[in-house]
Amino acid sequence: KTSVSALKADGVNNEIYKLNAALRVIYQNGQYLFVQDGTGALLIYGNAGKTYEEGDYIYNGIYGKFSPYNGMNELAVVAGAPDMADGEAGDPVKPIVVTIADLVANYAQYESKLVTIKDVTFTGGNNFAQGDDAISFYNRFNTSFNIAAGSLGNVTGLVAKNNSNVQIYPRSNK
Repeated sequence: KTSVSALKADGVNNEIYKLNAALRVIYQNGQYLFVQDGTGALLIYGNAGKTYEEGDYIYNGIYGKFSPYNGMNELAVVAGAPDMADGEAGDPVKPIVVTIADLVANYAQYESKLVTIKDVTFTGGNNFAQGDDAISFYNRFNTSFNIAAGSLGNVTGLVAKNNSNVQIYPRSNK
């Protein structure tokens, strides 16, 4: 496939593909590598065999098994596939400012992208609201949080889904 959007639109579950697009690294943490091209973003899951910096460009393609998992598209690294290319330095991806309502209504547009939701009220646990709209974050990367209910702030993270629940994976507590 020549783009993230083509893979998402036409990918067949459990088929192996070469994503032959210029990909830019949004974030990497352990087995989670979030990348984007000019058409969309995608989670590459598994041992990439390389460590990338935010903003790095990956050329020469990525091989993996297309595997929508719990409502979220991903490309799972396949053992024995050609190694991923080294990253070429670039500027870190800047988050897109969205509202909770827009994010939930247009999940496919934002899936795996880096977003910021401004002016939210933390309502307890991992939940936060913006007006009447609410969502939760999932602490996928074991970030240390100590947010009191009623606190106000902004949330920046990666857009994910668990079954039908849109979530944010925060990258840090800043």
